[in-house]
Amino acid sequence: GTAHPSDGDDVIFPELANKSMNLWFNYNIPSVINAPQQAKDLFLDTMKCFDKAKEYYVLDGFVTEHFNILQDISRAYAGLIGFEEDLDRICKIIKRRIDLIENLVNELNPQHFLFMLMQITFKLGELYSDLVDVKMKIAETDGGSRGQIKKINELLSKSCRYYQKFLECFQVKGKDPEEIDPDHLEAYLLARFSLARLCGKITVEQIDLQTKMLQQSLYHYKWLSSYADKHPDLQMFKEELQVCKQMAELLPIKINNLAAL
Repeated sequence: GTAHPSDGDDVIFPELANKSMNLWFNYNIPSVINAPQQAKDLFLDTMKCFDKAKEYYVLDGFVTEHFNILQDISRAYAGLIGFEEDLDRICKIIKRRIDLIENLVNELNPQHFLFMLMQITFKLGELYSDLVDVKMKIAETDGGSRGQIKKINELLSKSCRYYQKFLECFQVKGKDPEEIDPDHLEAYLLARFSLARLCGKITVEQIDLQTKMLQQSLYHYKWLSSYADKHPDLQMFKEELQVCKQMAELLPIKINNLAAL
């Protein structure tokens, strides 16, 4: 007959096989987390469980399960940020969230794991953008050195690259789609809006490169404005689309002023 997990010696999670044992009795879990040390202690206990799970659910053979574990670990890191005030440590936490999933972009076959890659590239675009926001706060406090500005530009470029990769998942024969699946519409519009905003933030000394970045920003704002015009009954993203229309009018003036320098 079929062997029961508790019948053999090769049980991977023996504590789960023993129904009389409550796994959580091994951990002192407070009902409310209201102090940084409590959050860190719970995080460390959580990571022990995730590390054990990753030993079995390896990427090669358990792609979906492994990815779900990485997502849960990322959420655990995100929970720590709410208890952290030091901006440098917040940057390190965000970077760890990035490191969890960034390698998957090149390891996963888009033919088999397209939806997963969509999730990963969108999240990476979001995380690099979050990192930019924190780095900018640090730069404002420190006075903004050339090195800090260069680093911020690099992070902006990475955020743009991943949002662009996300958008490319929807392309048809290399062209942007005219219609987007309703299930993905909000994420698609947000990614394109974020890309437009981030392209406009990149600052370089060369006028031609600065102009190119503003033109890319303008392209995305105009695309979003056009989409809104074609879908007047669109119920989501209304405030952002108003910004798109305004920027589509203002950016050409800024681009022309740069060209006149």
